[in-house]
Amino acid sequence: MDENAQIQAKFFTKDERYSVPDTPFSISGSTTSEQLSSLINTLLRESSSGDAENDGEPTFDFLIDGELLRETLQEHLEAHKIQQENIVLVEYVEKCPPPLPVDTLVHDDWVSAVHTSDAGILSGCYDNSLHIWDHDGTRKLLIPGHVGPIKSVKWVSVGEPLCTFVSASLDETAMLWQWDRDKNAVESVQICRGHARSVECVDVSWDKSYFATGSYDQMLKVWSADPNSTQYDQANDESESSRKKQKTIDGKAKTRVPV
Repeated sequence: MDENAQIQAKFFTKDERYSVPDTPFSISGSTTSEQLSSLINTLLRESSSGDAENDGEPTFDFLIDGELLRETLQEHLEAHKIQQENIVLVEYVEKCPPPLPVDTLVHDDWVSAVHTSDAGILSGCYDNSLHIWDHDGTRKLLIPGHVGPIKSVKWVSVGEPLCTFVSASLDETAMLWQWDRDKNAVESVQICRGHARSVECVDVSWDKSYFATGSYDQMLKVWSADPNSTQYDQANDESESSRKKQKTIDGKAKTRVPV
């Protein structure tokens, strides 16, 4: 590996604020992304009035064929088998600072699922509980219901005052819920049974009419997201053992079968 080799490179960006002349440069193979960022800033100063201050200069990330440059230029080209005899096109983008924590939403156990909407933040825990928070970090509700750890949560629809969301659990069920924002009261309206192992994920269709679940039983199932749907499993609803197993908020939830 000869990192003293000179590599012909052209720089381009989609951000017109930071565009530099479309001219090939001869660059040492040992050059890093930090050195390239310094080079771009030098070129930007030269192409401006020439009296720009160094304070506040942007830093850049660099991509070659869509891959971020995280080592020296020579190492990157060799690792990705890019021909060095040709002019290498190097894209650069302004580097975004890492996110800073704003608040902490404290739970009693490992948080295994989270989803946000205009209505608030929905989270699920390994202590079987669901939580609704407002965007300021204040907990609105702590919700029991499942008898196994929560694996996934998703808002279905957000209205005034009723919001609908779905939760999936290690207890082999998904549950459809309605939250009355005005009363700050939640009701479990449907229990979705049909999986034979933990329900690992859930997502909602674009029109909010259906949701799909995926399970460790290697099955995907599609369910109606309408709280008033009549696709019930009467046998499960009338089963004494089923009623004892699922500890819902008000005991009114009906068992739903897939579409």
